[in-house]
Amino acid sequence: MERLLEKDFAQLSPSERVNLCRDKADEASKLANAASPAFRLAYAAIAVDWLILADEIARAAMRSM
Repeated sequence: MERLLEKDFAQLSPSERVNLCRDKADEASKLANAASPAFRLAYAAIAVDWLILADEIARAAMRSM
């Protein structure tokens, strides 16, 4: 799993950030599906948080146009 650094994230364009967040959400969803019941909800929540972040970045990019 590649580590995402703040400086790397800041250098991405908004659309690249959105795509990255959606990829991370997909990764977390896959982990949730494979996880034991004790961790399944935590991974699912992380996936939702990545999707919320992606949506917020997309909305902010649209407002700045």
